[in-house]
Amino acid sequence: MLRSSASCAVGALFLIAIGCGIDQPAELPGATNRPIIGGVAPDQPHHDSVVSLHYGGQSGIFCSGTLIADDVVLTAAHCLDISNGGPNFRT
Repeated sequence: MLRSSASCAVGALFLIAIGCGIDQPAELPGATNRPIIGGVAPDQPHHDSVVSLHYGGQSGIFCSGTLIADDVVLTAAHCLDISNGGPNFRT
């Protein structure tokens, strides 16, 4: 019994010693500090295709959409709830 207790104590000390080793940050494969890989950032951001949807008379944005053609906006179905008057489309 004394021998197994000593073995357990030695094993526990071994595990503690391993856990107290020097912690070095892991290097991710292909890690880089560049924000864009294989491309370049634009001179200034372009948001020409982003639109906002407003309920009639309200000034706050309630939904957003994406202009996918000159006269077609893609948005979520819940944004077009016509029971409350529907959205007010502005150009």
